[in-house]
Amino acid sequence: KYTMLQKSGKAIRFFWVNEVNSVITKPCPEKPCTSLKKGDMVEIEGLAWSGHGTIKGVDISFDGGDNWVEAKLKGLVLPKSWTRFSYIYKWDGKPLLLSSRAYDDFGNIQPTIDEETSAVGVESVYHRNAIVTWEITEKGECN
Repeated sequence: KYTMLQKSGKAIRFFWVNEVNSVITKPCPEKPCTSLKKGDMVEIEGLAWSGHGTIKGVDISFDGGDNWVEAKLKGLVLPKSWTRFSYIYKWDGKPLLLSSRAYDDFGNIQPTIDEETSAVGVESVYHRNAIVTWEITEKGECN
């Protein structure tokens, strides 16, 4: 869709730019780590993109956004393109709240759900780019 509804109820028409965004693709609900054991090394992988420019970095959180570590960008890092990222983590067997947060060379940072809702409200369906969190259980299941 090319219209972005604002919190005020007004719409920005012909909005083609994808805001800075990222998502963890492994582990995720479609690729859970059900064979994990305490002490196993896990490669967290994902994709980041920005319609404004080039992804400059991606941070990973294991506690739902309270603390962040920098992920490694992989492969080609080009403007307005998907950028792969990864982070190697030693799993301690405890539940996780796994999130990624991207930022680009224009200074745009992927917002939290509260920041996004504050800016555009809850009525807008398209162009959502808030941080997504996966819950990883002690069994390695992903929700």
